Amino acid sequence: MCYADTLTGAGGGSGAETRIRNKDEISSTENSTSSEFGEFGLKKFTMREFVPFHLPMHVCNIFLFLLPGHVLGIYGFYLIFTGQTPYPWWNLLFSLIYGYAGGIGVTAGTHRLWTHRSYKANTPLQVLLMLMQTSSLQYPVIKWCRDHRIHHKYTDTNADPHNAARGFWFSHMGWLLEPEHPDVAKKEKTIPMQDLENNPVLEFQVRYYLPLAILTAFVIPISITMILFPQPFFNIFCGNYTRWIMMLHTSACVNSVAHFFGSRPYDKDSSAVDNKILAIFTVGEAWHNFHHCFPTDYKTSELPFYSFNLSTAFIDFFAWVGWATDLKTVSKEAIQRRMERTGDGSGLHHHHHYAIEESESELSSDENLDEDVFNNNNGEAMSKMVDEHGDQEGNIIKNIVSINKGLVLPTRG
Repeated sequence: MCYADTLTGAGGGSGAETRIRNKDEISSTENSTSSEFGEFGLKKFTMREFVPFHLPMHVCNIFLFLLPGHVLGIYGFYLIFTGQTPYPWWNLLFSLIYGYAGGIGVTAGTHRLWTHRSYKANTPLQVLLMLMQTSSLQYPVIKWCRDHRIHHKYTDTNADPHNAARGFWFSHMGWLLEPEHPDVAKKEKTIPMQDLENNPVLEFQVRYYLPLAILTAFVIPISITMILFPQPFFNIFCGNYTRWIMMLHTSACVNSVAHFFGSRPYDKDSSAVDNKILAIFTVGEAWHNFHHCFPTDYKTSELPFYSFNLSTAFIDFFAWVGWATDLKTVSKEAIQRRMERTGDGSGLHHHHHYAIEESESELSSDENLDEDVFNNNNGEAMSKMVDEHGDQEGNIIKNIVSINKGLVLPTRG
């Protein structure tokens, strides 16, 4: 039996490239995977190194971030809406602009670039995204990616850091307020992390996170506000926390709202949903049912326009500049097939087709981390799918479409 590996991407070329390899070649490649990536789990850093002053993470969350942040941030809202601060609406506008800059650092950087490796970025773009992400005060990139890779592999189980099965509040904010479930640390050992730990930009962020966070989340926005909109320092300080809690809860809604309220056009059995309204506020992160089915698509949706996905516009701009390359996408045929097979039917009559260009070059096996990050032992289910759908369709599904809670599967056959 031969296996056809169809890889579809964006960034140049045309048509689909198909590689035919026999079963023995595929087996030999898969057996070398573990040695290529080394051991799984965090090796260079410990979780305590991601926390200021090495406090327990939930203690740090409550007493350094969430409690003072909400008290001061809510008071900042009060000052704005009662007109007790000069230029209240200009202050709010600046907070939104600076806040969403940090948000794109999370969405385009931490999420799509570093967690899912859905495209490549040169060093200047990585530094920019790292600084933008730092301003969001969502911990270092490596910690964020560690949580999210586990979330994708063990969705809605105790190993999922923000397990939606434990309720809306837990997935939204509760998981930050209590000690991590032991299963999360246990299952971390099944997640490749060395690509992140060996990244010099991300290592620098971990080593100097506290001064970088003070600079990007406090010094820069407060200084700009003092220059543009002179007012008492305390007002500006509270307004800075107003920005933070707005962005924090917007981001948290992807873990909560996007697992409870919306449609499931691609996988009706997944807790993740698509939510158009939330997609606007999260700059494209709430096409969550699509994302859990196709985690390595750099757009996280199939929509061809930017109004609901500013993060994609950001990536496309830097692809045009030449700083972002090897943008991965999923073929419209694979998307349609997945919708027909496992979707709830809500998207079949509104399916948006868009042109996808083939990537100039195929990712090599040791570069495509997602082939090995989230396979979740789906071999038996995949073999059954190949038998049911035939070689060609079964292998397209294997390579591009994820099954069993939207996990990425090996493209090597």
